[in-house]
Amino acid sequence: MFEVECDASGAGIGGVLMQEGKPGAYFIENLNGAKIKYLKYDKEFLAIVRVLETWSHYLLPRVFVLHTDHEALKYIIVSTSLVGEMRSGSNFFNPSSPCSRVNPK
Repeated sequence: MFEVECDASGAGIGGVLMQEGKPGAYFIENLNGAKIKYLKYDKEFLAIVRVLETWSHYLLPRVFVLHTDHEALKYIIVSTSLVGEMRSGSNFFNPSSPCSRVNPK
């Protein structure tokens, strides 16, 4: 089973794709323009969206576990206020999604 860890900082977002507890791929993206001014929640969610888009060919249609250190993101399935790039990423979290758990660290 794949596991994905995502995180965001003031100037960037990133993630690690793991299988059997070992890292297999890394994702890093610097934020600029308007994205650098996003709220912490939005940066964390953007990290999840970009990581899942990048590794969708590994993750879909398999079951995978998503780890994030932002407690509010475990309620992502019920969010209705998503805009732009984040709305497209919410497709990973519909009720038929293979994401088995969203685990806050």
